[in-house]
Amino acid sequence: MKKLAVFLSVIGIFLAGAVTSAQAADEWIEGVHYQRVVPAQPTSTGDKVEVKEIFWYGCPHCFRFEPYIERWLRRKPDNAEFVRMPGILRPSWEPYARAFYTAKLLDVWEKIHMPLFNAIHLQKRNLNNENALAD
Repeated sequence: MKKLAVFLSVIGIFLAGAVTSAQAADEWIEGVHYQRVVPAQPTSTGDKVEVKEIFWYGCPHCFRFEPYIERWLRRKPDNAEFVRMPGILRPSWEPYARAFYTAKLLDVWEKIHMPLFNAIHLQKRNLNNENALAD
């Protein structure tokens, strides 16, 4: 009886995946699959589709999501532009946003982005103030 239950569960999961894959291949229809944002929100990417990530270096979810973003960036469509923006939901988040914008201005952002995430989440370093970040 247990084997039958496991077999039926596996079949159910397989069928659910097949249905989801078939639906994903369909065209997206306005009003059915999405709603248009009116009025259109301003973007910084001109006529390209703007994909904006609002993140915080202290966020464990943002840290774990980063490999998926990197994988998507390698295959993103030509008409899409990816924009990162640090979120500042409380004063304690401000030093990380300052670090992000400073690194962008100094053109070292790509060199420090993942090392900063790793220092906070893997090495458990407390980098929530300007002096700690500078060190």
